[in-house]
Parts: sequence; structure tokens; C-alpha cells
Amino acid sequence: PRAWLVGLASVLFDVDVGPKVEALVPPGCLSAEERQAVAFHAFPDSMSMELHARSTIRDSSFFFRVRRCGTPREVDDGTAVPHGGGGGATATGCDAGDDADDRFLYGFVFCRQRQDASLRRGGEQLSVIALSEHPFSSVLRPLSQVAGPACLSNGQAALEALWVEVAGWPPPRGGGPLMSLMAGPMSVPITVRLPPASTLPHPSTGMPADDRELSRAGSSLAGFGSATVRSGSLAGGGGS
Repeated sequence: PRAWLVGLASVLFDVDVGPKVEALVPPGCLSAEERQAVAFHAFPDSMSMELHARSTIRDSSFFFRVRRCGTPREVDDGTAVPHGGGGGATATGCDAGDDADDRFLYGFVFCRQRQDASLRRGGEQLSVIALSEHPFSSVLRPLSQVAGPACLSNGQAALEALWVEVAGWPPPRGGGPLMSLMAGPMSVPITVRLPPASTLPHPSTGMPADDRELSRAGSSLAGFGSATVRSGSLAGGGGS
């Protein structure tokens, strides 16, 4: 599934140590620097107003982008694949030094904030993140909204099953026909048409070579592809 995903992660906000990666599928798909950056970006800047208003649960979705860097500890075949990364790591990712990687990691986040007076600080926060080198928001945002509730119910096993499912998807092709992709234990259909590769920000690789005439001009991630998801098929609380 690496044409679509680098991996799936769950991040828990620990009141003692801050955000930490609880599960990562496949194991070792991120470098230590990338794990740190993903955990740092996994939660909103503040608790939601709904929780301050004494609501019990608040679901939200958002995305972030960090630079790829460092060397994953392992990949599927057991060999390490360096991303580059002579640039030093910071709390928010890797510095854009001369040796830093030219690729980026996009994280599409499903975040659940839950109020519970029995817990320290009165609540908990958990995020589930679909990680990719491509800003396919029309696919990865709904995928994260499927992965989030599934992970909350069944833990890492749900992420592992979803990873296997994505492996059966056809490869992404920019500007191609409508694709119908199934995701999650409820077989949620995601119908999508990906945009031409030339409209994506540089560098977004992984599509067929004749599609990779990529523009280096930055552009908004909103609207990268059009997607249709069956109404009511995305589980979760008050998701936005």
C-alpha cells in the first residue's frame, strides 16, 4: 500500500510525557525524528470549546505536513531505507538543510477528545493518523475517519487490518477515472477521482512516470481530488 500510505499511527496524549506514538503500522516505517514530529502535530492547539462546555466527546479532523528525514529502523523487507536527513531534527520535524530530504510526510488526523472526571486532568485525547507522501486529501481524510473509530474499538489490530486492505487498492493515478475504494470493517466506500499530478505541490511522487510532471508552485491541499462517501457511513461522535 505504499503508493497510498507510508503507515498508520495512533498517538495518545500522556499527561506526564506529552504526546507519544502508541501504535505504528507497519512497525518501523518512520524514523525516530519522524515519530517525534508526528506525535508533536497529532493534536489541536487547545481543547475544543465543546469540551469546555461540558460535552462528553468531541471528534475533529485536520492535516499537517512535515519534512521526511532520518532512517526508519525497518521496513517490510527488513532493510532500512534512508530518507536523507543530514539536517538536524527539531520538535516539529527536520531542518531544511542541504542534506535534508526533498520529500514530505502528510498526516491526516482523526482526533477524539473525551471528558472524564475520573481521569487525571479530567479527560483524554487520542489521534489516529493516515500518513502518506502525497496530499490525497479526498482519500486520506475519509480513510482516517474510518481508521479512528476502528482503532478506538479494536486497537492496533484494526490498523493492521486496514493496512492489509489498502494493499489491495489499485495504484493511484492522477487525472484518471473514478475509483471506488473500500475501507474498514464496515466496508465504507470512498469514490474518488484524483487530480492531475501536475496540480500537486512538489514533490509528490509514486504515480506513473508519465503523470509526474509536477509543479513546484505550492497550492492549497483543500480539494485535491473529489470524493464521495456514503452518508452516515463514517462512525464516530460529533466529527467535524
